[in-house]
Amino acid sequence: MSEDLISKEKKFHQLNKELKQKAYNLVAKIDYAVNTYNNECSVFNSRKYNNVNLTKEKTVFSNSIMMQTESNFKVLVKQNSSLPQIFDQFSTLKSTLESKKDNENEVFKERNLANKTVLNFLKAKIDILHNELQSMQIEYKKKCDICKNLDSENKKVEIKLKAEIESLKEIITKLENTNKELQCQSQTLNTENLTLKKKQMKIIDHQSNSYITRLNRSLENNDKLKNALKNFEVEEKELKTQIRKLQEDKKLTINYLGKQLSELIQVFKKQMLIVDNLKKQNTTLSSKIHKNYNIEQNPFSNIMPRTIVQESEEVKDSSKTKTAAVKDFNLLSFGKEAEEDDEESVILNKKFSAVEPPGPPNKKRKKVCNSDWESDDKVVMKATVGDIESELWAKETSRTSRNFIQLCMDGYWYNSIFHKIIKGFITHGGDSTGIEEVGKIYGEPFKARLHDNFRTRLRSCGRGLIAMANAGEDDNGFQSYFTLSCTPYL
Repeated sequence: MSEDLISKEKKFHQLNKELKQKAYNLVAKIDYAVNTYNNECSVFNSRKYNNVNLTKEKTVFSNSIMMQTESNFKVLVKQNSSLPQIFDQFSTLKSTLESKKDNENEVFKERNLANKTVLNFLKAKIDILHNELQSMQIEYKKKCDICKNLDSENKKVEIKLKAEIESLKEIITKLENTNKELQCQSQTLNTENLTLKKKQMKIIDHQSNSYITRLNRSLENNDKLKNALKNFEVEEKELKTQIRKLQEDKKLTINYLGKQLSELIQVFKKQMLIVDNLKKQNTTLSSKIHKNYNIEQNPFSNIMPRTIVQESEEVKDSSKTKTAAVKDFNLLSFGKEAEEDDEESVILNKKFSAVEPPGPPNKKRKKVCNSDWESDDKVVMKATVGDIESELWAKETSRTSRNFIQLCMDGYWYNSIFHKIIKGFITHGGDSTGIEEVGKIYGEPFKARLHDNFRTRLRSCGRGLIAMANAGEDDNGFQSYFTLSCTPYL
């Protein structure tokens, strides 16, 4: 608002200057016209004066006498001249003067007419300019009033601006004070940040040094592991070649055992034929000598058990010479430590039990069972930490022990874990799938119940016993567990 008022005021000042300039130019033109008129009058009078001077000079030169008449013109009179001559001169001069006056009057009239026309023109122009001047003065008065109003408004605006400026100055002082306080706070914060940065830099330097040392160690370990990996790869290749050789040997042994089995079957058939013949002979002899001999003292009754015992001894001898050795096979192993062993093997010495003759009473039977414990199957399981040696009750648990041995040979538990460890109770393992379903090799369920003597004799009465864990009664699904304490209720 104030800027608009100032611009309007400047415009009014410019208009005032222009009006003053126009008035000055008008006055100058009027002065010029008046001066021209005065100059023309002065020129005319000067001419008259010049003529009079010439006559004076002539009179002086000729020692003449000047005379002044009523009509205010001068007459030259020579000395020693007569009166008629003087009158003649006077008449001639009078005529000449009258003629000159007439001429001058005519010229003066013409000039007066021209001057009148100029004066009329100038008067008309003066009137026009006077009217313009009056209109301009009226406009000037109006603009002066507007300027006064604008000045009053400008003063009001200046008062408001002064008040605003004072308020702004107060605000500026407050802001300067707050700025100074903030600068002080920022300086304190900068100092604190610098100290914290220095501390952090020190900590980071220590950490970086430690990380660098760890990196160097890890790089060294990586190099060692790479070298070990290369060695393991070489060993793995060698082991693969050994496994191939063992598989070939296994195939050869299997073929050899198959041949022996076929031979044994043929021998068994022959023996069965002999037994049939002996039975027939026994029936015929028993019918003839029924009165003199009893059935227990008959020599033909002892032939059957003797032949059966001989056959069982032959089977035992053949089983002793034939052991299945499987190298590089890990049972219930964890990670890579079990794979790094050079000679990892599970030796399964299966001894086929012979058919026994009718045994003695209970006391002798217990001794026989103790001998069976010593001659039962032994299994060595390679784990990541040490070996697990276990003995199986093959006679009392023939099917379950056969199931366990077959699972070991087929590699069901390779690289599996003990998935359930209960402190003071059991460690449960043998689940290679992770869903607790493994170990079915017979296809159909079988009855694993034992007679009452076995149930009373074989119980979990100590630490370190191995047992089967099935999904239910008469189930051939197999997982194993080791007892960690006495658990007779299992």
